[in-house]
Amino acid sequence: MNFTSTKTFVPGAPSGNSGPTWAKTLYDHLRLPSGKTIGETSNEELRTLLGRLNIEGAHRDGRMVIAERFAAVCTEVFNRAGHAALAAWLDQHKA
Repeated sequence: MNFTSTKTFVPGAPSGNSGPTWAKTLYDHLRLPSGKTIGETSNEELRTLLGRLNIEGAHRDGRMVIAERFAAVCTEVFNRAGHAALAAWLDQHKA
């Protein structure tokens, strides 16, 4: 048996290798503090960033789980900001 490829490699020619890929999540569109989205971020970098944000299990749990937890924190922050803005607006327009 011959285990060597007979394919000719040409330096600089396009390759079928597209680089590393990560499991897709429902939250790949969410922006991280680094400016990248979750989908653009490697597992190691994602774990480091989410660990710095104190997301539970960032260094232990799976990518989908920690992305879900980050999304929940983002939703909570967004809702608190919305409630604060609404309360300020209502105060401003008191009769």
